[in-house]
Amino acid sequence: MIRIMKPIWNADTGRRCIGLAVHKILQEGAIVQVEISYTRKDGTRIYPNIFEISRSKLSGYPERVIKGVRIMEIPIDAFKESIVR
Repeated sequence: MIRIMKPIWNADTGRRCIGLAVHKILQEGAIVQVEISYTRKDGTRIYPNIFEISRSKLSGYPERVIKGVRIMEIPIDAFKESIVR
């Protein structure tokens, strides 16, 4: 599972996205699981559930290099949300 501190609020697409390092995606299995740990001021999570996407669906999303790391920007709504109980 990949853990993200906060989403990309103002992505070029106008949608909330997450930036995943390509080398971390390659370490995952066929299904990439992502947890977003960003919290509101009161301490509750904005995205309390786990997000999943098939690795095969990730091709075609834009990539950019930030501080020497290749990042793939994927809209949050492209993921399937898995409810955590």
